[in-house]
Amino acid sequence: MRKLILGLSAVAILFSATSCKKDDDNTNNNNGGGGITVEKKQRSLVAYVTATWCGPCGQFGGPTFKSTLTSKTDNEAIMLNIQTSDSRATPYFKYPSSMSIMDSVYIAPIFSAYFASLNIPTTSAGGFSIPAFSANNNYVGSSSTSQATLETEITNNNAKSPVLGVGATKSINGNTISVDTKVDFYEQGSGDYYYSVVVLEAKVNGYQLVGGTPNNSYEHANLVRAGMSNNGEMHSQSAFSKNAFASSSATSGQSFTKNFTFNYQSYTDAQVNPAFGLVKWNMAAANTKVAVMVWKKNGTKYEFVNGVVAK
Repeated sequence: MRKLILGLSAVAILFSATSCKKDDDNTNNNNGGGGITVEKKQRSLVAYVTATWCGPCGQFGGPTFKSTLTSKTDNEAIMLNIQTSDSRATPYFKYPSSMSIMDSVYIAPIFSAYFASLNIPTTSAGGFSIPAFSANNNYVGSSSTSQATLETEITNNNAKSPVLGVGATKSINGNTISVDTKVDFYEQGSGDYYYSVVVLEAKVNGYQLVGGTPNNSYEHANLVRAGMSNNGEMHSQSAFSKNAFASSSATSGQSFTKNFTFNYQSYTDAQVNPAFGLVKWNMAAANTKVAVMVWKKNGTKYEFVNGVVAK
């Protein structure tokens, strides 16, 4: 990991879930979510991959993403604004002072773990081609992608009968976010299933290149700010749970519950090179969303199955 305090760019670190062992804490144990009613409803996942230095993102991709977000409710689609590693709005973390590491801010290694599963294309130089839109694991397009195209992808996917349903509730107490989840299977499982739980900042104004013009008060929506799939600390964020919570042995009518917690930690301006100009995350309960997604692993990729924005 390259610290932001040392320079203006950082390299994304790929996260891989290496274990296929079923998570014992996630089995049928009523560990959070027992009182949740799961709606038998298929929802979509729309991912917008972008960066604050990307002019076409600010001019074309961002407006399309935000207009689609306005037209579709959270109960229809999970919409993720994922910033690449050298964006000013990228997820970050700060090591706690209890660890013997310089107290500065680092890029969080959560976003690039999604790209293979979302089928985001790469450039000839090996970088990610942005802006990029993915809907339900399928690459949809770049700058020319329209709101109508995204809405059609959502409508068609949501017409399918769900293999499983997901319900979730969230609570925020100070800097701690707690999420209770419940997954109900409607059909026999056909693989290994993993959680992905991400914290979103609903709206924040900050730097964005729009065409060739910098805009320091551009509105960013549904920014992925953190991954809370594992032990709940900012310095150990991850895209997917380490272990599968269910497998092909999951039967129709079976339920799985799990509680996730996450501890937000801010940083001081002195800990970041001011030239980088991060779009800082000042967590506020009213401006915080949590998206809970279930993925099925297929080889090295994860396939989105269903999810929900926690209420």
